Amino acid sequence: MLDRREYGGQHEALEVALDILDQHRQVDPDGAARGVVEAALSVLLRKIWPFLEDLDDDR
Repeated sequence: MLDRREYGGQHEALEVALDILDQHRQVDPDGAARGVVEAALSVLLRKIWPFLEDLDDDR
């Protein structure tokens, strides 16, 4: 199990990945990479949902 800082880092990294894919759509024209990132983000959010407010306060 990861600690809050590690979960926060993963969350931020996945959000950045989505932003990059949005900015450079030619990199993932069929949306396959975006689908994988969204699935990973969904799994992570289910794990950390109760702690999201605390994670934002840690910045």
